[in-house]
Amino acid sequence: MKCFRCGREITVHITRSAHSGYWSLDFCEHCSAAQASDCHDTCRCGVSFSAFLETGLLGCENCYDVFSERLDALLVQYRGCATAQHEQVFEPKFGRIASVRTDELRDLLLIDDPLLDEKDFLSPEAIHKIDKIQNHTEKKIPRQKVRSLRIRMARNFSKIPYLQRMNHAQKQILSSVLLSEKNVFSRWLFSKDVQIERTVYTGDEDHLRVQWITSYPEDHKKLYGVLDDILTEINEIDRLYSWQFHKKYGYLTSCPGNSGTGIRISFKVDIGKLKEIGSWSLWKRNLKSSGLVVRGSKGEGSKETRIAEISSINSWNFNLQEEFLKTSAMIERLNLAAEN
Repeated sequence: MKCFRCGREITVHITRSAHSGYWSLDFCEHCSAAQASDCHDTCRCGVSFSAFLETGLLGCENCYDVFSERLDALLVQYRGCATAQHEQVFEPKFGRIASVRTDELRDLLLIDDPLLDEKDFLSPEAIHKIDKIQNHTEKKIPRQKVRSLRIRMARNFSKIPYLQRMNHAQKQILSSVLLSEKNVFSRWLFSKDVQIERTVYTGDEDHLRVQWITSYPEDHKKLYGVLDDILTEINEIDRLYSWQFHKKYGYLTSCPGNSGTGIRISFKVDIGKLKEIGSWSLWKRNLKSSGLVVRGSKGEGSKETRIAEISSINSWNFNLQEEFLKTSAMIERLNLAAEN
């Protein structure tokens, strides 16, 4: 392998723990010695490239341009590609209403002591309604089979720093506004059926994350219809606000490895039998060689049990149907092997 900074042969391999998981960095001897004191590259949000290497998180959307050359090298090393493949497939267009909503949120976050009326927060009735939706949906998932599909979407508001560069008050405002009973997300959530479990949340690495979870049907072809429904909802969300988007990197996220579509497709599968017959190690290698990530049942950093979460990392491919087809085909083969 080559040093991600200069292309020389690597002599130092560093794995750094970060909020978003782990960064694997390969340096030659020269760059390894230089990178520790290399702080002259600093974005106007206050995040240096060295600080990014420590945490795995950027400070704002401008970091992508400031650190572009080095980010490209890291992204190629991490996922084989730096540029999002969207030019022939997708180009977002944010309308006037979406821009106005985003401007209002930006203005609110800049106020030192904002006054939010109690009615702007979720009422007990609204919280109960969300709980009712989630509890009702959970009953729809056949827990004994464990198989489920999860699609997670990450978005960040245009011209607003990432959460690690926001103060506590701003984070509270963001959460309050997004979870307000009057907010467009709450209305969107309540308008949907309960066959798919939906969760809207903030306070993680990104301003907004939405996830969809549904059971894995006996006929896996039915998942394509579920995917179409979810993609329709993703398009609806993308029209609600003005999101951070870069012509080169696609939708921007605090962790650059998630940039592109900002969407992760994951499956939970029961690998207990494969472990019992000793074939799970081979399957795990095959999954990784196919561009899939294997995690524990609770996601990043969790311990591997008889349940595994298998995800696609190709967040730069905007042809989500193609990515879903490739991932689900491998999952179906895995399920068949576990049953036979």
